Amino acid sequence: MNSLTQLASNLIGSQEDILALEEKSSANILVISDTHGDYDVLCDIIEEFGHISDALVFCGDGVCDICSYIQDSYVDESLQEHLPPVVAIAKGNGDSEKNQIIKPKTNDLPASRKIITAPNSISFTVAGRNIFAIHGHRFSVDYGLENLSLAAQNLDADLVFFGHTHRPFRYEDSGTLYLNPGSCSRPRGGNPASFAFVSFPGMRERYDVSFFGIRSELFGRFSFYPINL
Repeated sequence: MNSLTQLASNLIGSQEDILALEEKSSANILVISDTHGDYDVLCDIIEEFGHISDALVFCGDGVCDICSYIQDSYVDESLQEHLPPVVAIAKGNGDSEKNQIIKPKTNDLPASRKIITAPNSISFTVAGRNIFAIHGHRFSVDYGLENLSLAAQNLDADLVFFGHTHRPFRYEDSGTLYLNPGSCSRPRGGNPASFAFVSFPGMRERYDVSFFGIRSELFGRFSFYPINL
């Protein structure tokens, strides 16, 4: 469950959960990007995978969907229960930096406005590993990873998550994992709509990466199936 509070680090979650995440011996990370307003698919992914994830990383272009989820979590506790304890978001080229949500009134407090900030990039630590998340357009990821790789090296990043291309992708170089989960709603290049799930014990060099395709079902629901790249 997430505390629904954004801290000065721009991570969403409690300080206790963020510190616990840093010190874990292993972790699961749910990586989503480019929902582009498809709120329903975001909800179904989090419902299915959120409770087994230690963190959710959203790589931009759909920050409004994350904010809607947080706002709805104030009145629907099941949504809050499914949301991983720590959430990291990065601003896409189609996102606003400042996003207003409404916290409804309670018996003790009136309704209030809150601002969720979407930074251009965000860095944090999971099980002793340095995570760097970004949308990717500022690093010209459509044309290769050279610029992104230089930034990752400067930050000593172990895992780099990005979006923007709408194509699922993974690449490892000198111990650093570069991963794009693809787009949940607007896939390109003949790929299905997709997202990724990353698992790793803190002391191992290799990461376990799973990509999942998204299939539309009856009554506006979605199902998920493993895909191989």
